[in-house]
Amino acid sequence: MIKFERKRVIKRIIAILSAICLLCCISISVYAETSIEALSDDFITTESYPEITDLDKLFEMAEPVSSSAEIQTRSFSIQSEQDEYIWDTYVVDQKLSLKRNAQTGEEVEEHVKTFFNVASLNDSNNRGKYDSTGSVYFFTNIYFISTTVSGVPAYDLTEITGGYTNYSSTAQVVSQKISYGQSGFTTGGYKTQNSSSTFGSVSTSWRISPPSSWVPVTNETMSVIGATGEYTLKNKSGSSTWSCVLENIL
Repeated sequence: MIKFERKRVIKRIIAILSAICLLCCISISVYAETSIEALSDDFITTESYPEITDLDKLFEMAEPVSSSAEIQTRSFSIQSEQDEYIWDTYVVDQKLSLKRNAQTGEEVEEHVKTFFNVASLNDSNNRGKYDSTGSVYFFTNIYFISTTVSGVPAYDLTEITGGYTNYSSTAQVVSQKISYGQSGFTTGGYKTQNSSSTFGSVSTSWRISPPSSWVPVTNETMSVIGATGEYTLKNKSGSSTWSCVLENIL
């Protein structure tokens, strides 16, 4: 009789432990498939830094990330009927805050990375960083959260803003197509999350909010996180147009 009762107790303990394990697995799965934005109420801000939004000041702080020669080898150089334009890209990263989950201790950082894609006339005396004459400045601000997924660094896009300033007397902006996304591994497997928006010449500034259903992806070799700008320009004195595709990847 005692042995029988002992077996019943052991079976009940095993059943309870199994139920607990199942609930833990469900909780982990739900967390992994939920965006950080949706969990924002669980995070407390422990550090906060003012964002620099002045484009002139940001451009002074920005560092070059690709030379014109590198862009040309990727078939990104552009040429009109009369003038040849070359591109330079500059970038600056700002840390905006540090947040901590009061329950789990998890930390996340909020950043904004600003990319400047500058189209300039192919003239050694006229290059965007030091002389704005004849240049078109496209800027893209990528707001993102830096966290971890299963111990691996991961990113989650929260907002993308941008636009352009035209100092050129010969070039006119026709359109801007912005493709954005975050594709990579999550604890639920590899996910591709992307979309795009198109803006015309009158949109000197624009704003994009990625879907709140997107989940963080790990920042690894197979990951693509950021925004790509496809810019089409037109020669004001003629009918020719030319395009360039530049990748602003985190």
